[in-house]
Amino acid sequence: MPESCCAIDCTNRRQKSGQNTFHFYRIPTGNTPLKAEKRRQWINAISRVDADTGKKWPETEKQLKYAVLCSAHFITGKSSDDPQNPDFAPSLFTFKESKDTAEKQKLSRYERAVKRRESVEPSHEAEQVSNDDTSVIEQEVAEVLVQMHVDEEVDNCENDAGNNQQCDSCEELRLENRALSEEVTNLRRELREAQAENEKRKGQVFSYNNIKNNEKKMKFYTGFRSTELFMWLLLLCQRAMKWAKVKNTSCTWADQLLMILMKMRLGLKDKDTAYRYGIHETTVSKIMRAWIPSVAAVLRELIVWPSRVAVRQHLPRCFKKSFNQTVGIIDCTEIFIERPLNLTARSETYSNYKNHNTIKYFVCITPSGAISFLSPGWGGRVSDKELTLKCGFLDKLDHGDHVLADRGFNVKDEVAMKGCRLRIPAYTRGKKNLSKEEVDVSRKLSRARIHVERVIGRMKHFHILQTIIPITQVDMLDDIVTICAGLTNLNPSVVPMDR
Repeated sequence: MPESCCAIDCTNRRQKSGQNTFHFYRIPTGNTPLKAEKRRQWINAISRVDADTGKKWPETEKQLKYAVLCSAHFITGKSSDDPQNPDFAPSLFTFKESKDTAEKQKLSRYERAVKRRESVEPSHEAEQVSNDDTSVIEQEVAEVLVQMHVDEEVDNCENDAGNNQQCDSCEELRLENRALSEEVTNLRRELREAQAENEKRKGQVFSYNNIKNNEKKMKFYTGFRSTELFMWLLLLCQRAMKWAKVKNTSCTWADQLLMILMKMRLGLKDKDTAYRYGIHETTVSKIMRAWIPSVAAVLRELIVWPSRVAVRQHLPRCFKKSFNQTVGIIDCTEIFIERPLNLTARSETYSNYKNHNTIKYFVCITPSGAISFLSPGWGGRVSDKELTLKCGFLDKLDHGDHVLADRGFNVKDEVAMKGCRLRIPAYTRGKKNLSKEEVDVSRKLSRARIHVERVIGRMKHFHILQTIIPITQVDMLDDIVTICAGLTNLNPSVVPMDR
């Protein structure tokens, strides 16, 4: 179907293939600033008014969708996508008075600008631009559009003043035009430098892609034995966090989770992490605050108090003969923190055993070596007995259960009130010698109870628990210890099943 040019008084039509003497262009479309500006200028240049209704064209988007404009309305005979080109928008119409000299001046100015640009910019200007430089490009486009408007105003002034007259504003606009051109050139130079810097840093910035195909690296940085476990945790965390991902950062979901696990595994400081990922230290802090509670909520589901039947089914061989009624082995561990400024907090967290300010946690493991109970943190001043009675552990026991512990857990009467038995090594205080039977039982108890210390030691393979926690992060310590305990349960048990 032939198409006619939509310009007023233009009779050019699209002919059959091979018979066209003109090119036909559709009205520009697009959502980018450059495309939107081009579309606006085209519609203003055409300046059609409906003869019947007197309304400005187009009345509907459909009219605009199928409208075409022929190449006769462009100075060079074809449209251009360069905002500085005079053929960026049509300018030759029968209803507009245009002088050949003015159009030639526009074209001449553009050609000179192109030559200047080519002399400044290297031939590789068209390299791919990273997502981080989008704002720079948009600013450059905006400056080019401003320069284009200045050119239009200069031309209008020249046409109005005539060949023999010059207005003062023309010279001012020319100076402004020159300044804008220099600014655009500088912006392009900065853009090229930023691109070169990004290319250099691509291989230096740490990311999930650096370790995802290497099981040894995955184990070292995260504690996971395989990439599949990492992706499983990532999927659960995404569901838990929903839209809580930190904004305004180039780090992916996987990179942010890896950042958390590296913090746990290696005990990295926020500044170290920021250098590794090429981001700001404040961004790292925001990621930690957003992710740690969610990761802890997911991994807390792995710390489960098992039923008595489940414990019996997975009882190691070393427990079957002498401790077949055992459901748990208990102990406490302490994490160092910075000395609080508040005197009350300083007093409550000071541990005489460690000679440092600490937060104490009560830990219980099953005979098979899985962490089954983890208390909230208490000040290091609290005794093992008080922590055991107040942390909620006794509520987990059923009648007839046995619990193994060290001598410091003097809660035998309280456990007995639950119908359970606390088994601890024999006391030597007030005795010259232990009987042969007491020595034998104490030796067996120590061999069995040592597994809780091994599990706590495995938990502290996550080096963050070996560092001194800053006061600003103590409020997250419960979640941090929960994450380390959950990750420990994902690894093979330290208790051999066949010995």
